[in-house]
Amino acid sequence: MNILFVDDEIDVLTGIANGVRFDSIGITVALMARSAEEAMEMLQQHPIDILVTDIEMAKNSGIDLLEWVNTRQMDILCLLCTAYSNFDYAKKALDLRAFDYYLKPIRYTELEEKLRGAVEELQKRRSQAQARQFGEYWLDFQKENRNNFWRKILADNQALTEQQLAAEAAWYKLPYTSSDSFAICVFDIQHCTEMGEWDSPTLYYCLDNVIMELFQSDQYSIQALNQLEKGVYRLILLQNRGFTVDRGEFAGRCREFIAFCNQHLLMNADCYMAVNTPFDYVHATIRKIHDIFRDDLTGTNQVYDAPLYRKKGAGYINPEAMTNYASLMSQGRQDEIMEEMDRFFTRCAEKKILSRQLMEVVRIDFVQMVFAVSRRTILRRGSCFIRMSIRGCMSVPSTPSTICGHLFTTSSTYRNNISNFPTGPNRSSIPSRNTSTSI
Repeated sequence: MNILFVDDEIDVLTGIANGVRFDSIGITVALMARSAEEAMEMLQQHPIDILVTDIEMAKNSGIDLLEWVNTRQMDILCLLCTAYSNFDYAKKALDLRAFDYYLKPIRYTELEEKLRGAVEELQKRRSQAQARQFGEYWLDFQKENRNNFWRKILADNQALTEQQLAAEAAWYKLPYTSSDSFAICVFDIQHCTEMGEWDSPTLYYCLDNVIMELFQSDQYSIQALNQLEKGVYRLILLQNRGFTVDRGEFAGRCREFIAFCNQHLLMNADCYMAVNTPFDYVHATIRKIHDIFRDDLTGTNQVYDAPLYRKKGAGYINPEAMTNYASLMSQGRQDEIMEEMDRFFTRCAEKKILSRQLMEVVRIDFVQMVFAVSRRTILRRGSCFIRMSIRGCMSVPSTPSTICGHLFTTSSTYRNNISNFPTGPNRSSIPSRNTSTSI
């Protein structure tokens, strides 16, 4: 360690240089300065660990020097000395966070003890600072490890066995065991244009912090919070061992999150949850939550408990209605078809049977009907291109395109988060449907 002594009396500095055994207390370099100004220059030129300064000096005092050091936030341990027993000096030394304060003259052996104490204190402080820095790094590293672990095992279509899960957890240095249980929540937040674009850093920061705050509990700890896509977050929580999470209490936290989105972000949100999930069943539970997410198109600001959810049926209009649509299309009566489709989707929504499965059935029959009418009106097959999706767009370079477009806009009103279902112009690429149920 390096030490700097500051005193305007040359005899004092000479005595310290010759009388103190620096090597015995862990000091390798001892520098001397005869004024506060000279000390300031040396402090800027040399790495100094310990500063020992007299208080009474010409021009700037030792108090002024210590204030200068503190202003620059230098990592230096400071000791003050004086030839006068003045309580104000001692008080000032405490206010400036000086490590020690002593009166001159002082025996060299006593000074060595004070310097040894300063060296040990500085080593202790720096060791603690390194430990804190390492601890913060380790915590950040562990957080990233947990996120990477859950991304990996949940990205696979095939669930891992209990032994494979244990091996993966060990590789990521995570203390998960087969006896652990987890709580899971997927948040689906429907975007509102008033809040700007989804890539807004402020919006991301807000949602992350609200989720982290609402789901802090002494019953479980947050393991991972991943954004799956725009507006969709997945939260994994590790339950305390031997503790069963109350399903109603957890659902209440989900409703608090929905209320926050409604009131402060002007957005709708749905929460899909599962609690008390065994470690080796997390993958299957996540898959079920994703199925619910894709199946239900009518829920808004709802909390879905995955283990209790029952998939909706695929009610559908009867074949005679589609035959009627074909007749109306051939006659160019598109508005009437649009009105019929409006009524159909409204009935489905009211009966809470509007689902992904129903949309697939509607798409298949509607596209088949469009092709049939196009063939009868002698449209060239090569000029008829249809891409029909619930969250995409569709076009037919002929009158039926407006009807297909309306089918998209009407259905997408009830839910924007459904995957695309592209089709091509070849009839062989269009699957057939053998059954239908009247609603």
